[in-house]
Amino acid sequence: MPILTLQILLPKERRSVQPLHLPLSYRKPSLFCLFAFCLLSLSPLASAQTLQSFSVNPTSVVGGASATGKVILTKKAPVGGWVVSISSDKGFATVPATITVPAGKLTTSFKVTTTPVPSDDVATITASDSSTSKTSPLTVQRAVLSSIELSLTTVSGGTNIAGTVRLTGKVAGASAIV
Repeated sequence: MPILTLQILLPKERRSVQPLHLPLSYRKPSLFCLFAFCLLSLSPLASAQTLQSFSVNPTSVVGGASATGKVILTKKAPVGGWVVSISSDKGFATVPATITVPAGKLTTSFKVTTTPVPSDDVATITASDSSTSKTSPLTVQRAVLSSIELSLTTVSGGTNIAGTVRLTGKVAGASAIV
């Protein structure tokens, strides 16, 4: 952190130079001196605008479903909005390259789109602004058997019946073995 160095000169009778080192996390300094006594008053700087938190919900989806990403800032976005970069480390979870928190707002959301996967996998979604980076995991699951329905409840041996197999989502590729 940068340091502010002040030298305070006292009247001739008490002449000495004393350096005073202060972190530059203060604003509006005021210095009041009376005879050999000086009082330095500092006010803390307002906290910098940055990304406070980031989440993806739900945290687990079947491939082909979507999730919602949400960013929250430390304070309301300035005029023109606050730009946040978004990325995914896996191709089966796609996100917009950037989003903008509208002026005067603390939060905004975006869609995370997924594609079917052959096996369960985890994508790390990252939100970054000029000074902060936050991550959130998103588990993308493969489609599995959900139910089987048969057209008849009783059949004689050698009789064909129709059936329907339902999966929890879309399959990766053209077909799947159930």
